[in-house]
Amino acid sequence: MPFARLSALQVSMLTVAGAAALWGAIRVAPEPGQASSRGAAAQAAVAPRTSGERGSTARVPTRQAGLPDRGPRRVHLVFFREVPLATFQGSKALGSPRTAPGGRLDPKSAPARAYVKQLQRLQGERLVQLEQAIGRPLRVTRRMQHAVNGVTVALTDREAAVLRRQPGVAMVEASRLRRAHTDVGPRLIGSEIVWNTGVRDTVGATVQRAKGEGVVVAVLDSGINWGSPSFAARGADGYTVVNPLGAGQYLGTCAPGGPDYGRCNAKLIGGYDFVCNAQDPISMTSPCTDPNAREEPGFGDTHSHGTHVASTAAGSVRDISYLGVPLRISGVAPHANLIALDICYTDLTENTCWAPSEAMVAAVNQVVADGVADVINLSFSGGTLPSNTAESLALLNAVAAGVFVAGSAGNEGPTPNTLSRREPWITTVAAAQHGRASFDFRLAVNGPGVVPDALKAVPLVPAAGGTDLRAAIAAGTALKLIAGSAENAGFDGTSDGCAPYAAGTFTGRVALIRRGTCYFSQKLENAQAAGATAVVFANHEDAAMVPTVAGTTATIPAFIVSRANGNALRDFSVARGGMTAGVPYPATASPNTVDALAAFSSRGPGASVLKPDVAAPGVAILAAFAGTTLTGYEQAIGMMSGTSMASPHVAGAGALLRQLRPTWTPSEMKSALMLTSRQSVLNEDGVTPANAWAGGAGRVQVDLAARSTLVLDETSANFQMANPNTGGDPSRLNVASIEKDHCPGTCTFVRRVRNTMSLKHSWLLQLEGIPGKVTPHVLVLKPGQVGQITITLDNSSQPADGSWRFGQLRLSPNRGWYENQVLPKLHMPIALSKYAAARTPAKGGALRAGRDSVVPARGVAQRR
Repeated sequence: MPFARLSALQVSMLTVAGAAALWGAIRVAPEPGQASSRGAAAQAAVAPRTSGERGSTARVPTRQAGLPDRGPRRVHLVFFREVPLATFQGSKALGSPRTAPGGRLDPKSAPARAYVKQLQRLQGERLVQLEQAIGRPLRVTRRMQHAVNGVTVALTDREAAVLRRQPGVAMVEASRLRRAHTDVGPRLIGSEIVWNTGVRDTVGATVQRAKGEGVVVAVLDSGINWGSPSFAARGADGYTVVNPLGAGQYLGTCAPGGPDYGRCNAKLIGGYDFVCNAQDPISMTSPCTDPNAREEPGFGDTHSHGTHVASTAAGSVRDISYLGVPLRISGVAPHANLIALDICYTDLTENTCWAPSEAMVAAVNQVVADGVADVINLSFSGGTLPSNTAESLALLNAVAAGVFVAGSAGNEGPTPNTLSRREPWITTVAAAQHGRASFDFRLAVNGPGVVPDALKAVPLVPAAGGTDLRAAIAAGTALKLIAGSAENAGFDGTSDGCAPYAAGTFTGRVALIRRGTCYFSQKLENAQAAGATAVVFANHEDAAMVPTVAGTTATIPAFIVSRANGNALRDFSVARGGMTAGVPYPATASPNTVDALAAFSSRGPGASVLKPDVAAPGVAILAAFAGTTLTGYEQAIGMMSGTSMASPHVAGAGALLRQLRPTWTPSEMKSALMLTSRQSVLNEDGVTPANAWAGGAGRVQVDLAARSTLVLDETSANFQMANPNTGGDPSRLNVASIEKDHCPGTCTFVRRVRNTMSLKHSWLLQLEGIPGKVTPHVLVLKPGQVGQITITLDNSSQPADGSWRFGQLRLSPNRGWYENQVLPKLHMPIALSKYAAARTPAKGGALRAGRDSVVPARGVAQRR
């Protein structure tokens, strides 16, 4: 039977300790698939310090008996038992911090401020007790009361174990490192319909249009390129964004005296830096001073990941020229406001953007404390063990405060059980194609003699960080392989461009050089010094990649071709004694299959909660970029691919939904996106329909989501009660999908749906793909009424071999129109196994920045 629904009073009495117990024992070791150390820069990523703040000034014993100071100290999150403000429902003494019963949290209300003050006092008392327990003073680097009730301190493993046993302590967790994981995309997911045509209100006859006006999106990432036109207050469409805080009022580091003062505007209304002041408690190094890291004070972006994500979700309308092609681009919610929360730094040893989990938790806490943001985007790894991590609990409490959260599924596909962000309270997004791949230049070989068709248009991938091609390379230009005793000696031999060429070797020619041995920039500079007008690198392996020549002194364009094409060019040149070619300008858009999943997109299952939830465009997404310095890259644009790019499409869709349906809860918004999604997602082969572990319920269609006639809601308390480690059953959560990994016979599930329409309506309910029964067969609900659906599934015929079967519940409006508009048909995906095979631990993989890129940020792609 379904677990009991809890009253508001019971919810307010739930403690963080209860949440910790419900969600399982806390592990301090790295999650499966996550290395325990990541170089000097990674090791230095611990909690930022405040100005000498300490837990208390009380006298502390010099050392507790039996507790030697053994092992290095590292940052830990310590949570206390009292609930944070986000889940505090009020009391007789303090009143309610909610704007209305069941409404969003108002952190500025008198009851909220009083409760936060009470938590601060209790934290001080508990810290005195903790200092006495370990026999030394604690230096507190963060204090949090809004999304979580806790602090960050540096502890040895032995000290952490002692603190876990102390009264009043709910959780002690070592900070972990998390990896960072729009031109066509917004149109594909229905945004242009919402922008221009509008959708009819489900509770009236008014046609509503939305571009995110009055909605705030918080992006937790690598920061933002604040000078980009994508974040200008006035876009190319002539619309000027209104600052909801008031003219000239900004949050965080944009305040006078902050490192970002003068960088905010009515669009970008604030930001925070949770990384730069991070210091290792032993080495005292930080990403801002570590030679192996790149990070600056403030929320400026020198990685590009955060800039790209923010502009995809809510970038202003701008006109660009990309590789000579004129385009107009914007985010999904182009008139929304943005807050940039910098939580990751660039580790130069592997070109990865790493986010300490304590910085992630602190950023979520700040979003709740500000009480301004409506949507969070989190394109980072983690969440593979939602029962075990502080960040997952922080995100749950942000949802409880009324914030919609979108997260990336990860880039470890197509292997099953590789998902990140498995939390059932957030919307986890897979990555699919949107019909346009990259913009490519084509090398057109034209002689001598008859040219094979395959060499008449060879795709060229431009190098990142160098000089762009700005005009055509004339047909008939000589394309020369590296000189040697034979025409191809250097191409296959030792003369690979890593040593200087003789003067004039390539004068007036395009050099064709094999990849390998040294940096691309070195080969490029040597070729230019020998007279080359451009360089084409030939890959020496099959895997696709983008060369980077960041920091080069060369001023000629560079490209790369695949190994197969490189070999074909070599063979043609050897057979004909040379060759000529040209490169037309501008670039040409290459098509791909709409809704075909990216091979890298991570797959489920999701531990009795079906994941991912939905799919969205995440391949070859064109958006704003940043550079390796804070200035000089204001006009930068580029392409990236990854679930990191898919998630902000859904975050932007969430912003449009919040504007159109302001009374819907985050869970209701998520359910609407799932119920109305397009069931058009294909596997990476572009032919086979994808199952729900690959594409979730389907590809997001925000114009239909805004007209969803039914929605499902769920409470924070029930999410906590569903922990399987304590006997809970996540499959019984009131979400818009069903997954069960142990259903040997018949299994029954209950879902409760609310009619969003202003009239009484009925829906025909039908099961597909799995035998069973659904009651009622016809659901009839009055306006705003909540009804119960009972789904009994018969899985007795399924082999007991660990295999799974997939199906769905269809919910079709009996009258398919309302107020002259077609009502969307709804569906819930289902996945069942009789006895699921033992699952290997999830990789939890998300983005590795180099892999995440098609045309990546400077310094992100492979250098050789």
